Amino acid sequence: MSGKNLERIANAPVVSVQSVGKGKLISYYDNMNFRGTWLGTTKLFTNSVFFGNIIR
Repeated sequence: MSGKNLERIANAPVVSVQSVGKGKLISYYDNMNFRGTWLGTTKLFTNSVFFGNIIR
């Protein structure tokens, strides 16, 4: 990663939660399900889908 890009994301959150209407928008910084490279990250995505209504 270039130094410029490293500075851009230095204090950025990896996950953010925002209220949208009656639901929640859970945003991840990266596509964690990309090509199934990291199998453990699919659990984070699945938890967002099924438990998103209880996340504050």
